[in-house]
Amino acid sequence: MNDSSVEHKPTWGERLVRIGARALAFVGRLLATVGRAIVRVVWPSYSASLSLRERVNGAVVVFLFVAVAWVALAVSFMAGRVFAEHGNKLLGNGPSVSDLQGRLTALETRLSTEQAQREIERATYAKVAHDLAELQSQITEQNEELGFYRSVMTPKNLPYGIKVQQVKILPTDNVRRYKVQIVMIGDNRSAIVEQVVADLSVEGVRNNVPTVIPMDRLNPSTPRVNFSFRYFDEQQVTLELPSDFYPKHLIIEARGAHANGVLKQIMPWRVQPM
Repeated sequence: MNDSSVEHKPTWGERLVRIGARALAFVGRLLATVGRAIVRVVWPSYSASLSLRERVNGAVVVFLFVAVAWVALAVSFMAGRVFAEHGNKLLGNGPSVSDLQGRLTALETRLSTEQAQREIERATYAKVAHDLAELQSQITEQNEELGFYRSVMTPKNLPYGIKVQQVKILPTDNVRRYKVQIVMIGDNRSAIVEQVVADLSVEGVRNNVPTVIPMDRLNPSTPRVNFSFRYFDEQQVTLELPSDFYPKHLIIEARGAHANGVLKQIMPWRVQPM
């Protein structure tokens, strides 16, 4: 397709130049018409009474008026051309409303993206903190287990040859029924399997009176706890407390077949959470 067939759309600067040129030509024609009218009407009326000097002065005044008007129009025309060259760049290449709206949309999108990244980072940090807390809890639990097995494998200061290593009081679905887990350890330097019998009782308050209830009343089916071990053994028993009884201490009395005397241990009644 030939470029000459493409319609050229004039810019604002070109339009202003054309308007200025037409205005200049119009004012020139107007001044010429006014001058001829002055010569026809005024000059003949006073030609007989005016001297040569007065006629020359009048002609100079008319010439200066025409010259000043012409200069003013020329300056306006030149200003229009300058605006056509530089103002056209400002009007033609400056940011439009659609461009500004596009920039605003881009900034809003960038802001939304950064906010989403911050939310992701915050969630990531929270997950890392949660995982770290779980890891620390696992390390603590493993350290406790390691300490337990170390104490089992290398027990010290066992005057009775046995020791209550660990006791846990756990809740059940019944608010008055509890599970008691007991870990018993022995002196592993001996090759003999130890047989230990433990009697449990709970000390507390009943009807504002200090009371000790033995295990055969709290669990008639299991009046005693029996252990059989060389290194350690764990047993679990269920105790159901009366509704008007408030426990304070758990009492364990254990005696082994090869132990000297009875091991008695009293510990606070502390129920571990579910």
